[in-house]
Amino acid sequence: MVEIASRLQRLLIVGSPAAGKSDLAQRIGLMASLPVHHLDALYYRPGWVDQNEERWRETVEKISAEERWVIDGNHLNVMPQRLARAQAIFWLDYDRIETTKRVLSRMILPQPMPRLDLAEGCVESWSVDFLTFAWNFVDTERKLLDVALAAVNETQVVIRVQRSKDLRYFMDRFKTRFKSKA
Repeated sequence: MVEIASRLQRLLIVGSPAAGKSDLAQRIGLMASLPVHHLDALYYRPGWVDQNEERWRETVEKISAEERWVIDGNHLNVMPQRLARAQAIFWLDYDRIETTKRVLSRMILPQPMPRLDLAEGCVESWSVDFLTFAWNFVDTERKLLDVALAAVNETQVVIRVQRSKDLRYFMDRFKTRFKSKA
């Protein structure tokens, strides 16, 4: 799996809320010298205002057409554009309890740094709606992700991570592979 990872030029990262998609995208982008695109930062306007749908699809199509990228975010309405070009899909598929703990932690604890994956003027705050979305993710969005990812072809790789320690294990090997190529 790490051998495959070192040749990746287009990596899609999806998963549970607060799973660490954006952090993983940044880490992989730095290690592999790939440009990173955070869908939430591209989609939302200040104050969490949604972008025009037509412009949104054009933005995602343009980014997906590039030769090299890491894109993080679910945004199922534009999954086909990204999925068609991705060489690998990294799915952070944590269970309901882990997801809810992560969301609560993000909402309650002060964040040490500004979030690069949020658009300017979008501030994260306590939200019952988001906590409910995170709790229900397993029953709603996860099933839709499962259906979407069933469309991958034999040349694409889906790396499904269900435990934090498995992600650490993978990233240790991924990092080692890139160091040995430098």
